[in-house]
Amino acid sequence: MTVLMKDVTPDMDAAFTTVFLHEQRRVRALAARYLSTVDPALAEDLAQEAFAQLWKVANDGYPVTNAEALLSTMTRHAVGRHFRLARNTRERAADFTDAVTSLRMPADRSAEDVAVARESVRDALTGAR
Repeated sequence: MTVLMKDVTPDMDAAFTTVFLHEQRRVRALAARYLSTVDPALAEDLAQEAFAQLWKVANDGYPVTNAEALLSTMTRHAVGRHFRLARNTRERAADFTDAVTSLRMPADRSAEDVAVARESVRDALTGAR
């Protein structure tokens, strides 16, 4: 359904509500389809982000003539932002088969633990035991 949201007027709230009611299920399903895991809460969050962006665009005075297409694009971008952020903040797994990596100590260890770890790494690299 295409709803025109052209001017910021009291009718804009009614137009946005109409778009939201007609497109909510589709946008949430679209977000869920883009995600690699089944997480309904995350799909809902990303759909809400797309609707918030639509409201901002319409509130800034830009004419929205095809809300369905714009919501699809905004949903795709919201999912992309989510994955970019997750990739940049995700912990990296250590390779514990590597002798040097398996002997590294976390940063919150004491100086004595660090010295023992360094000695173990040096012994592993030189082959001394």
